[in-house]
Order: sequence, then structure tokens, then C-alpha cells
Amino acid sequence: GHLNRNVDPAGKAVDDTRRAEWPAIIAKARKRSCVCPEKPWFRAALDALEEGLALPFEEAVRAERKHFAPLIEHPNSLNKIDLFLNMTGVAPRLAAVAAEKARPVDALAVMGAGLMGRGIAQVCADAGLRVLLFDVDEATARAGRDRIGTDLEPLVKKGRWTAERREKLLGRIEPVADRRRLARVPLVIESVFEDLALKRKVLAEIREANPDIVFESNTSTLPMNEIAEGSARPELVVGMHYFSPVPLMPLLEVIRGPRTSEEALATAVAAGRKQKKTVIVVGDGPGFYTSRTFGV
Repeated sequence: GHLNRNVDPAGKAVDDTRRAEWPAIIAKARKRSCVCPEKPWFRAALDALEEGLALPFEEAVRAERKHFAPLIEHPNSLNKIDLFLNMTGVAPRLAAVAAEKARPVDALAVMGAGLMGRGIAQVCADAGLRVLLFDVDEATARAGRDRIGTDLEPLVKKGRWTAERREKLLGRIEPVADRRRLARVPLVIESVFEDLALKRKVLAEIREANPDIVFESNTSTLPMNEIAEGSARPELVVGMHYFSPVPLMPLLEVIRGPRTSEEALATAVAAGRKQKKTVIVVGDGPGFYTSRTFGV
């Protein structure tokens, strides 16, 4: 609904000087939000607001109908409604796991501060999780965290993010190098180069630091069975394939290896959902679920 055009949200009277600023504010919002014709609801909202500023409250409310009612049958609105229903009704059933077996996940580790590792650390921290960010040394891990902050700066400048949100996110990411810190977290997401020998080496180092940690590999080509081959606790190895760029792509494939336990699988799914990802569980086969589907 509209507020009285003579009173601001704090209940204070609005003088003519402040009222004169409103058209420029609306014009700026149009320039930023109405560029995409596939999102007509932004234009409708601004049209209703602009018209309502010149009308008494009751008339402004009635005027809103002519702007929003046509959206009910707009194909883009219908697609949005379908997407919402799929996300809330169907998506949770795409990863049927024994949820009661999942480990509590309030903190985790990310191994690798490259492009994918930074994206994973960002979405985890933005979801309120504490993140230990590892790389070859602490300086490299710290540079990775700093790069996350740099990459978020344009969003802050454009007003899409608040500076407070970015600072809280960065505050939840701790750059570290000491593998002993892994003993305090229930899972680690590995995001190093796609090299089988390297991933096995990293897994061995992680398992030495924490024999019971769930090892989740962000691999895009290597089978879970090969990564876990010869390792201790292969049942605690599971795949988590993120799509790039991680902060923008909602899909997350959790890959069940032939020896992956229900506990590890459920923990990976729970962690992905905490990151607000649409999680699906797939088998340990070649390619991604999406590429296999499109190839049929």
C-alpha cells in the first residue's frame, strides 16, 4: 500500500523540497530496474508509485489495480509462479536423503581459494556459516578472501548489497593454513585443480588432520570412487558439483559414490540447502546431470 504522500515512513511531515526529489529517485529506479522487459513487475510497481504520489491514499490504492491486475495473466508472471511452486514444492524432493543422519553444519572448511573455492566460501558465509578458507599458505588464502571483498564492491556501489552485508560475510571467512584447524569442523569442501593425484594427496592430508571429517569434492570430471580409492574412510567421500559462477547458479549436484554413506550424503545435502542451493542427488556417472539430460 501507499503511505500518505505528506508523511514519510517515520511519520514526519514531508516538505516540498524533499517531495521535489522523488521524481529523480523514481527515474533512477527505472533506469536500474526496468531495463529487462522480461520483468514487467518492476515497471508496474514504479508506475503505481509514481501515479500514487499525486493522489490521495484511497485513490492511489485503487489505481494500483490497473497496474498489477494485468500481470496475473502475463506469461512472465506465470513462469515466475511456476518457478516458485517448483522451488518450494518439487525441489526439496529432488534430493531424498535420510535427513536425520545429517551432521549439524554451522561451520565448514573450503580447500582451495581459486575461482570456485572463493565462490563456495562466499555463498557459505553469506548463508551464515563460518568458513575456514585454506590454500597452499595463509597469505594465498587471505588474498582469496580479499578478492571476494573486491568482487563484491560493484554490488555495494550499485546498491544491490549493503556494505554491512559484505563486511559480515567477510568476517565469517577465516584464511588459514594450519591443517589442525580441520579437527573442529564436520566437513570440508575440496576445490583444488582437477588432478586425481592432487585430490588424493589433499584427501590424505585432510583425513590425517581429522579422520572423521566428511570430504566433499567439487570435482567436475573425476569419479568419487577413484578419488576415494585407497583412502581411509571412503564412505565419508561425496561429490558436490557447483556450477560457475557459484554465487549466481542455483543448482548443486551432490554426487553419491558407490561407497558413500547415508550420513555423508545427508550432510552434503543439508550443507547445500543451507547455502540456498537447489540440491539434486546424482549417481557417480560421466558428465553432469544437466549435460546428460540435454544430450538425450
